[in-house]
Amino acid sequence: LNIPQADARRLAGEDTFTPSPPDEDLSSRLAELLGEDRMPVDNHPLSIPPEFKPLGEMGIRPLAAPFWNYLVSRGYKFSDINWLVTAYRLHYATRGPYRYRLIIPVYDAEGQLKTWTARSVLPDEPLRYKTLPVQPREGYSGPLAACGPGSLLLGLPLLLRLPNPSVLVLCEGPFDAFRITALGRQYGVYGTCLFGLNVSDAQIALLERLMVRFKKLVLLLDPDQEFLPWQIQDALKPLPVQIGKLPEGVDDP
Repeated sequence: LNIPQADARRLAGEDTFTPSPPDEDLSSRLAELLGEDRMPVDNHPLSIPPEFKPLGEMGIRPLAAPFWNYLVSRGYKFSDINWLVTAYRLHYATRGPYRYRLIIPVYDAEGQLKTWTARSVLPDEPLRYKTLPVQPREGYSGPLAACGPGSLLLGLPLLLRLPNPSVLVLCEGPFDAFRITALGRQYGVYGTCLFGLNVSDAQIALLERLMVRFKKLVLLLDPDQEFLPWQIQDALKPLPVQIGKLPEGVDDP
């Protein structure tokens, strides 16, 4: 599930005070128990596959029209979409395993592509998000992620070079962060996301780095997550994170 070992042990009902083995040791032990050899590590850098096309400006690529229309249907202005497409290097796919999905590349602080997640634009698609796998699996021969998105934060290269950083808003998913950034960037308010409802040690380290630039950190989750914001706030100590609250009747950022 791409969550920290301590969270996995807690969910399994195990004692979280017992030190967990490093991920590498655990993977080796699991492979040994299963009678398998360790999977070879692919050190080749990840790149955007040819079936992913840059979203570009409206009208440049006719096949991109449904993806633009999807963003418009979510309430974005054309000027906001143009900015988001450039800032987050958004792509789309009309064929392959990610067809009819808006591709959101995820980069590390140095601007290296590490993985991607893809949002379906089809209204009847049960799997809204599809993420590049980290480990090989039976029947899959495609590229592998260098790490799961839960080890990164959305828009790191952008957040580290902004001219006006003021408030960083930490959300659950990428579209929550897109909305915050689209509306707030003129005020120095930018969104990023955890790609889920857990915060990893790697994400905490990245937030510590970002808070050298930003003045304030606000955690903003959906209102149905009653106690989770307090748990994440506790995990983020000693960062000065505040818990934001959405207006009544607003379901998500």
